[in-house]
Parts: sequence; structure tokens; C-alpha cells
Amino acid sequence: MIQKIIYYALTIQKPDYLPGPESSLTGDALRNSVLNTTVPSVLNWAFGILGLATFIGILLSAINLLTSYGNEEKVNRAKTGFQYGVIGFVLVLLSYAIVSIIVSFALPQSS
Repeated sequence: MIQKIIYYALTIQKPDYLPGPESSLTGDALRNSVLNTTVPSVLNWAFGILGLATFIGILLSAINLLTSYGNEEKVNRAKTGFQYGVIGFVLVLLSYAIVSIIVSFALPQSS
């Protein structure tokens, strides 16, 4: 029973309107297609989310600094959060650059 289900699931064709590699691709062509489209797309989304998270951290630290009303403890906490946010943002930018360089050399080029 399970073998029949797996067989039918594997024989279902992907609709044309769904994203992904063409159904005619097999073997190395499929691997190259996935590596050249899926991996960079996932990395761009991940770095975008990380960049947004660090920006929100910087924004919240700035709001905390503005609403601290001179309280030294809150000012120091906001400054520390701001420093961590800036460091995080720089790390995201550097990691994006490093990964982009590595991907350009490691992944096969589309033909």
C-alpha cells in the first residue's frame, strides 16, 4: 500500500505555474539548476531577515535612548544595545559579502 502511494506521488508532474526547476532536467543539470537558483534565493532571504532584525534592534535602542529621560542605567543599556545592533549589522554585511564571494567561486555557473 505504501509503495503504491510513493509510486503515485513520484509520478505526479509539477504544474507549470509553480516555481522550481523544469521537469525535463535530470542529474547534473537538475543539481546545477537548483544550486544556481535555490541556494542564492535562500541566502538572500536569510540575509534580508538578519539585516531587518539588526535594524529593528538599532531602532529599539534609539527609542530607549530617547525615552530614558537621563536615567544613567537606561542610557547605558540603550548605548550597549545600539553598539550590539551596529556590530550585528556590520557582521551581516560582511557575511553577505563573504558568502557571495564563496558562492561565486564554488557554485557551477549556469550555461
